[in-house]
Amino acid sequence: MAFFLGGIMGGPEQSCKRFYKQMKAITLRQEALQSDLIEPEDGLVNVVFLFSGTLFHPPFADMRVGRFIKKENRLEVKVPVPPDAITAEDFPQRYVALLKQAIIEAKKVFDKKRIPFSLEDHLALADKSLEGLTEAT
Repeated sequence: MAFFLGGIMGGPEQSCKRFYKQMKAITLRQEALQSDLIEPEDGLVNVVFLFSGTLFHPPFADMRVGRFIKKENRLEVKVPVPPDAITAEDFPQRYVALLKQAIIEAKKVFDKKRIPFSLEDHLALADKSLEGLTEAT
């Protein structure tokens, strides 16, 4: 099934920032590629990135595995993004590195539950989502 990427922005000021546009471009790219790279029977990972802002700060600093919905074989992984990452020139690479960590954590859970989940395919999808990202994004 692959994964969904989402984000909780810590404030309205973030929607016009460069990192937000880069994050959206990466998300659109992975959505376009996932049907070609991921097996439909694989478990589904819902990765939620948490960004600090004027209205919200993630209540934890480490990655957390959230709820699992058995009916959908869906796992939620919450990923707080360090504040310095959103202003970094290499934000796309940092974002994908966090995504890859979430995929690795999800694999552990799916293995325990005996649900198919190709670590290699998901990591490849994460890497390919960076391809074609332009400097203007």
